[in-house]
Amino acid sequence: MIKKIPLYWKIVAAVLLLITAVIVVANVYITERLAEYEAAQPKYAAEQMFESRFKAPDFDALIDESNYELAEGESRENALSYFKAVSAGKELVYTKVTSAFEARSDALTYVVKAGSVNLAKFTLVPSGKTTGHGSVIYVPDSVTLIRRERPEPTPEPAPSPEPTPEPEPTPEPPSDELMAELSRFALKATQTYSLRSRNKATDGETLPYYEPGSDIYKRIDALTSGYTQPYDSYSFENEEVSEFQALGDSSYACRVTYAYRMRAYGAEDFVEQVDLVVSLRPNANGKYLIYDQFVTGAREPALAQSNVKAVQRKASVLVNGNNDGKLSDGSYTTLSLFGGGETLLLKSADSFKSVYIIWHEVAASSALSFGGETLEIGGNGFLHELITFDEPADSAELTLGSGGGLCDIYLFSAGELPDWVQSWQPPLEKADLLVLPTHADDEHIMFGGILPTYAGERGLAVQVVYLTNHDKIGVHRNHELLDGLWTVGVTAYPVIGPFPDGFDTKDTMEDAENVFGHENVVEYLAENLRRFKPSVVVGHDLNGEYGHGAHQLNAVALTEALKISVSTVRFPQSIQKYGVWSVPKAYLHVYPENEIVMDWDIPLEHFNGKTAFQMTNLGFDKHVSQRKDWTIMQKGTWQDCRKFGLYRSMVGPDIEKNDLFENIPLETFSGI
Repeated sequence: MIKKIPLYWKIVAAVLLLITAVIVVANVYITERLAEYEAAQPKYAAEQMFESRFKAPDFDALIDESNYELAEGESRENALSYFKAVSAGKELVYTKVTSAFEARSDALTYVVKAGSVNLAKFTLVPSGKTTGHGSVIYVPDSVTLIRRERPEPTPEPAPSPEPTPEPEPTPEPPSDELMAELSRFALKATQTYSLRSRNKATDGETLPYYEPGSDIYKRIDALTSGYTQPYDSYSFENEEVSEFQALGDSSYACRVTYAYRMRAYGAEDFVEQVDLVVSLRPNANGKYLIYDQFVTGAREPALAQSNVKAVQRKASVLVNGNNDGKLSDGSYTTLSLFGGGETLLLKSADSFKSVYIIWHEVAASSALSFGGETLEIGGNGFLHELITFDEPADSAELTLGSGGGLCDIYLFSAGELPDWVQSWQPPLEKADLLVLPTHADDEHIMFGGILPTYAGERGLAVQVVYLTNHDKIGVHRNHELLDGLWTVGVTAYPVIGPFPDGFDTKDTMEDAENVFGHENVVEYLAENLRRFKPSVVVGHDLNGEYGHGAHQLNAVALTEALKISVSTVRFPQSIQKYGVWSVPKAYLHVYPENEIVMDWDIPLEHFNGKTAFQMTNLGFDKHVSQRKDWTIMQKGTWQDCRKFGLYRSMVGPDIEKNDLFENIPLETFSGI
């Protein structure tokens, strides 16, 4: 039989429970109010700073405290009169403004106004201490008086003008008859030189065109051809002599171009593009001879040339004396692997000034030797690397620092290199725009015309940081990535993330978190926000566009990293390395709030009238392995590459809604 509990004890128990509940609720309430108070500590510190300095301002003391610098022609009395006049009869107020562009990114900045006039600003900085609830404690840092109107300095008398020197007489251009004669002579001479370099002409046939004792005459006299393959016939095509220029003393320079084709039955034609500057002058008998000749752009020419094109040289890459055809076939899908320490001999029948190397994977430091000089290359983390010599070379030796692979090696003469040759710059110190795609190709499919517009057309400092790498599923994706970025105008080498790709499009965010780790992704993004200190950040859709879990994790982690990047506590390693940073603006793809719809159909001058949408498609075309499965679209839901939402702004709302950099001061841009 169960014994009943007396009513008295039931009442006592109920009272005790009620008292306990009241204590718990009260403790929670007090704790929350205390946390709110502590979190608002900067507010009270700013109020105290304002009250002590500007409630009844002593401008004489403030001039000393702010280290106010007197302008030329400005006295201390003049400055005092100005500050007293603009503040007289007006209530002084203060407003917090973004500190993103202060010298210290963790400073809180307040502007003091007298009516509509900015009178001063003061800053608070972290003290290095925190409250019991983890809030940063701020302390006063500095006061700055602001004076927009300064007295004009007394102008110094203008110096007496220097006498204008008499212009030197301009050399007269050759007459039409002489120009025709020199054209025929220069074309015949250089073509005979080409034949001599292929063992198709003798010194006796070549030397009469050149001035005895000149460097070019000596080179011909010492010339040994390295090209002896028998060809049945040859011809010269597309011959042109142009751009005559008078050099003075009856000397002239001109440009000679033609194609030299050699044929053999059953063999592929050998075609060499010749592009030379030749200089001619008369000898004692009045006969014109060539005294100088060089490949266009190989050195500062006597003939002014603004758009000389570099010529791709036929390259031979010799490994242990044997030509490795895979390294000169123009395809990064073929490659040669090396154990490290090997020396490759790079040769061409004609001199070259640039070497363009496509590494199979990030290479260790290697050495490139030519003409008695050695350069350290390969240790910069670039897959595509351009090396340009001061002077042309006929051969070079590449000594590999460690094991790895090479895809291709290209050689070029001097001059303007083709557009597809990539001369990468290191990742930026400070970015105007940070773009955060998850995979190689997302930067085109999801973000549309952002890169061609802001990197190519506007020339801003744009940094691309990928979340994942493709090392385990095909390194060709990394080459496609670089080709695509270069096409749309990005020149700062991208950051490739530490997280391996390999997810199916149906995988969820939880699947991605199980592999990457949620906190790891947040830390990676916060570190890059601190590292590049962007004015604007662009990230993925919070729903992962079409539901892709890795896209979703990248976007969600970005929203957390935007708060953490300014923290002086979270992820201390990147704080020690880069400091903290408060991002002024952040956009997310197809974010439904504060929507902005960009116009990617405006012709871009930088890309010769092509639109941003056309350019991002050309960039995506470089992703050969992905192009068949995806299309860039300007309509639909997640497919619309024009639509973004302003997720965060420390500089006010978008009004015009046609520029990601609306409200960002022009003077803060790094790229222009």
